[in-house]
This record gives sequence, C-alpha cells and structure tokens, in this order.
Amino acid sequence: MSFFNLRRGRDERGERFTVAVNATESYCGNRTAFDRNSKHVRELEKEGAEVREVNYGDRNSLEHALRDVDWLVHLPESSRNAVRDAEELSRAAREKDVRGAIALSLLGADEERTKTHRDYHKIEKIIQDEVQNSSVLRVSWMSEAFLLWSENIREKCELDLNLDEKNDTIVPVDFEDFICAICALIRREFDDRIHHHNVYSITGRDALNPRDIVDIINETTNDRDKRRVRYRQVKRNDIREYLRNLDEDEDRGRERHRNEYDPRCFLPLNDREIEKILDILEYAKESDNAGRVTDDFRRLTGDEPRSVEDFFKNNRRDFEPRGDRRRSYARL
Repeated sequence: MSFFNLRRGRDERGERFTVAVNATESYCGNRTAFDRNSKHVRELEKEGAEVREVNYGDRNSLEHALRDVDWLVHLPESSRNAVRDAEELSRAAREKDVRGAIALSLLGADEERTKTHRDYHKIEKIIQDEVQNSSVLRVSWMSEAFLLWSENIREKCELDLNLDEKNDTIVPVDFEDFICAICALIRREFDDRIHHHNVYSITGRDALNPRDIVDIINETTNDRDKRRVRYRQVKRNDIREYLRNLDEDEDRGRERHRNEYDPRCFLPLNDREIEKILDILEYAKESDNAGRVTDDFRRLTGDEPRSVEDFFKNNRRDFEPRGDRRRSYARL
C-alpha cells in the first residue's frame, strides 16, 4: 500500500492542508490521487506530491505516513485483511490527530447483502468511530468498469452480464464525478453541521437495465455496417472466469501512475477485486435500491452527473464492434 500526500492550496481561512489517499496501487486509489486530467484535482492542487510506502501491520509505518496529514481519503484495500487494515489505519489517524476522513464505500453497504457490502459497512463504522470529522461516500457501478468488457463487445458484439435484461438496473456513475464529489467535501472542510458522520450516495443520472445499456452502446458506436451489440445473460461463475482470464495490456500497463484513466492498466485483477465486481452485480439483482437515483451529487457539487451516453461517446473506439457475429468466437 502507498499513500499519496497531496499538499493543497489555502482553504477559506487561509490555512494550508494536506490530503492522504491510500491504496494507490489500485485503480480507484491511483486515479483518485494521480488524475491530473481532473479539473477538480487541479483546482485543489497547488504544491507537489509525495508517495509514502507503508505497512499496515507496523503502527510506526502508518503514523509516519500520516505525519502532517489533515484529511484522509480511505479506500478499502483489495485484500482479505481490508477490515483489519482499516482499523489499523483509522487508529493511527486518530493518534496523529488527522482532522477528518472520507470513507469511500459502495451503494447498499448498509443492506449487507454480500460479503463485500458487509465488509464495506464495517469499514464505514470504523472510520466514523475513530476519526472525529468523517463522512461516507457510497458509489454505484462505475461507468469505467465497462472497459473491462470492451474486447468482448468489440469481438463478439455482446455484453455479457448476469443481470436480467429488463428487471435488474444499475445507475452508472462516471469516475470524474466521483473525484468531483471528494473534492467538494474537501473544499467544504467537513463543516460539522453539514458533513459530520453524513452518508452520501453518489449515483449517475439514469437507472439503466442491460437492454438500455446495449441500446446506448449501439446508438453511440454503431458503424456503417450496422453490426449490433446484443445482451446475453450469463452466470456469476462465467463472469468470474472471464475476469480471471483478462490479461494486462503491456502498453497500457506502462502508463500506470501517469494520469491513466483505464482500469485495464491494472490487470490482472486479484480474486478480491473480482468478487467485489460480482457482488456489486449481485446487489443489483437482489435490491431495488440498486436502481435508485439520488441527488447527493448535485447537493455536494451543484452540477449534474455525467451521462452514460457521454461515457460511451468519449470512449467510442474502445467499444466499436469489429467482429462479424457469424464468425465463431469462444464464448464466456
């Protein structure tokens, strides 16, 4: 694990402050900390950055990493020790008098329908109990996760998930909006009257079922040959095997830690990362709340969330079908 300590400009009272982001070897942590393409990060960043390697089992290492840190942005580690690591980190934050924290979590964590959601809910409580000014940002399915299915869509003209094509819905959120929400909380400085122990659910603009998503892909990426992407419902284990077999792209992998937005840079996924994706999909199958659109992003930022249509338009080349469906492709 590493910390990215970002020294910011002055706050509204003229004081400087430092933000630490953990788990920066993961896609979410890396992009949260290093995304220079985000205007919201650029607006906050005024000075340099420092990466500090830490060991969760070494309290001195944690406290050293947290020295002079004002705000902690906590992302659960993709390991079997994620809850224990959060306990160690939050206790170290308390010892170092870290002023506030944002615990990043999943939509539906409080329903505890899957192991991933139960662990995230435990971590939410740990951070809020240990760090005096803390709040929780729960997020729904990230639009960028569709990039993990891009080759499947391009080669087979199929989107393969385990969701019912009509009845199961998700509310995809753009990662840039996720970062925007974090920065909005930091800029407002965790005013006790506004943010203390509050929970925000950040969703995208629209609740979509798989058929809606495939229609959007076809509308935004279809070429003159009129090859149409279709949806195919598969089993949970089929997706698990598919994700396990995704290989790292060497060219993309070289760009890791270089303003990279693409989760494919962080392949191969470990088993915990795969189970997290599967559990998010499982939550969409089990809970009607998975398709609930909230206005928390608007309340925090004053902006409208980005649409899924914009995501696929901006990444059109990654999803344009290039295969002929009459060809024989290996299925999931």
